[in-house]
Amino acid sequence: MWNILTTDTFDQWFDAQNDHDRARVLASLIVLRERGPKVKKTLRRQY
Repeated sequence: MWNILTTDTFDQWFDAQNDHDRARVLASLIVLRERGPKVKKTLRRQY
């Protein structure tokens, strides 16, 4: 499992998003944490 580190800038941006967008970003971060940097490009295409 990979650690996901965020910056203060990201955290402020994330907090400013609506619930739907935060859920989508969080889902992507969870996949990244589980699979690491080898996540297929299809993950990016969801957005």
